[in-house]
Amino acid sequence: MKTNGSLCNLDCGYCYYLNKEDSVPGLTTGRMSDELLEEFTRQYIAGQDVDSVLFNWHGGEPALMGLDFYRKAVQLQQKYAGTKRIDNDFQTNGTLLDDEWCEFFKQNNFWVGLSIDGPPHPYNRPRGCPFHPRCPHFMASTCDQRRPSLLSVNANHKVACFLEHGG
Repeated sequence: MKTNGSLCNLDCGYCYYLNKEDSVPGLTTGRMSDELLEEFTRQYIAGQDVDSVLFNWHGGEPALMGLDFYRKAVQLQQKYAGTKRIDNDFQTNGTLLDDEWCEFFKQNNFWVGLSIDGPPHPYNRPRGCPFHPRCPHFMASTCDQRRPSLLSVNANHKVACFLEHGG
């Protein structure tokens, strides 16, 4: 279930859903209301002719809805479950998770999937800076053409980025 449309706190280059509202006329990104959450939960559980019902929470970034939203979702699931077992999957980039989220997931038996944006494949690296395809500060004709040199920021930190070099 996409509770907040394509809204996300990252800008991953591979995301198929980012800015979806720009390509579909009339589609808006907004928060699911508590009323809609309750009606959806009631109808979704009632419409499942199985012993176990799965709620799949995913992108944009579902954690942007806040922990209280999912506490309410679990309460509503319990309210309408009857004799059905309820399972929850949560697909996230993980950047907003903290101990409180993790405790909630543990207490409510959520399955959590983390989308990790790692380095490019060694045989499929882009020209120029290897991170430019997913950098929100990408500078055309610089980052995609040249590889930045390593620069010491302080005694324990080095970076390779044209932003640090001043272009």
